[in-house]
Amino acid sequence: MGISSTYAYKLKDRAFEILRGGIGRPAGKPPAEVETLRKRIADLEQLAGDQALVIRAFKKRAGPGRGDGDASGNETSDPPVGARRGGTGVVGGPVGEAFARGFPLAPSMPGLGDASLRRKIKTLCDQERHQRYGHRRIRALLRRRYGIVVNRKTVARIMREEGLAQPKLRFKPSRPPHVAKMRPTAPNEAWQIDMTSFALSDLTPLYLIVVIDALTRKLVGWSLDRRCRASEWIAALRMALDDQGIVTREDAARLTVRSDNGAQPCSKRFVAFLGSRGVRGQYTGYDAPDDNAFVERVIRTIKEEEIWPTVYDTWSEAHGALDAYVRWYNEERIHSALDYRTPSEAEDEWFKQKAA
Repeated sequence: MGISSTYAYKLKDRAFEILRGGIGRPAGKPPAEVETLRKRIADLEQLAGDQALVIRAFKKRAGPGRGDGDASGNETSDPPVGARRGGTGVVGGPVGEAFARGFPLAPSMPGLGDASLRRKIKTLCDQERHQRYGHRRIRALLRRRYGIVVNRKTVARIMREEGLAQPKLRFKPSRPPHVAKMRPTAPNEAWQIDMTSFALSDLTPLYLIVVIDALTRKLVGWSLDRRCRASEWIAALRMALDDQGIVTREDAARLTVRSDNGAQPCSKRFVAFLGSRGVRGQYTGYDAPDDNAFVERVIRTIKEEEIWPTVYDTWSEAHGALDAYVRWYNEERIHSALDYRTPSEAEDEWFKQKAA
């Protein structure tokens, strides 16, 4: 129990008054009681000294202007006896640097030195299930198994010095890097597929899935629905395969369809469909929209030229408008990457050159 140093000194003065026969001393005090009072005086002096030490340490920790010191915040008087540097840092050991900074000590634990503490810490850390433990858990085990109360920083220091500290393990899943840009040399060799969404006038969401040929920039397949399941992705890809005349597995042997890592293209059903048609699937890198740049750009074009300027009231209205836009895009819209030809013209010219 802690008391103020002022109260301790008052008790001391009162005891001296009793011993000197001052105010309130009963007559005929026996010698045994005198010895008891003298012992009490010694205890009070020790307690007052301890309290003064704690108060001085906390004042020093508070900084300049809070305690008794010079302008730099240092104590002007000599440090009290026992407030020396060094020691084990173990609770109840010699007063170390931690106590000088203002950390109060717990009840003493005689017989526990730095070497003994190190042995116990090494014993705990060497156990099979404890080799990944940090200093906080080892400190708790010291208290639990040996009844040792020790500063957390002391345990951390000893573990570092003994090579027992373990680095934090941060698991980062293995993810593929950016894939190479698609550079096809023929139509129906490299496709890209992706999805976007927009809302009707009553805020009903609609999902548009688009498939584009990376060479001719032709919109070879698309799907519009109120839901965005793997079924809708398969419908868009099935339209593209059928319209481009890719029916057999031999026809699809050179075709690669690239998609992002979304739930639909990664689903078992979508992957199984690719396998059943003989199409090779490919995924972009994580957080790498540039890997799917062709379809990302055409989706923006569709939004800028058709979806954003228009308000659709029903699914049928939106579907009809997008169907007309896709036909216009493929047949009439010139493309700068195609030397200002339309996608259909670029595809027809490639087959004519091959036939020649």
